[in-house]
Amino acid sequence: LSTIIQKHGYLLPVVHAEADYSAPLWLGDTIEIQLIVEHIGISSLTFLAHFLKANQTRAGTVKTVHVSIDGRTRKKIPLPEKLRAKMTTLYKKDH
Repeated sequence: LSTIIQKHGYLLPVVHAEADYSAPLWLGDTIEIQLIVEHIGISSLTFLAHFLKANQTRAGTVKTVHVSIDGRTRKKIPLPEKLRAKMTTLYKKDH
């Protein structure tokens, strides 16, 4: 993702973030992060990240919304088609 952004001159800043914590994590815990494309808008992407403990217990979920902007003008732009196509292949309606 960073290569695409650097190469094509657009940015995807976070415009909204929220988190829900459901189980403690301790220093030294091994976790798995499942990143899911939750929504693809005209100029935005929404990701969910589920944090799972080694026993697959969900420790928390983070949701971030990113908006596509021109790297030079900082104005909102539609999601670039290559990015939209890639995110569409990762999009899961059932999450």
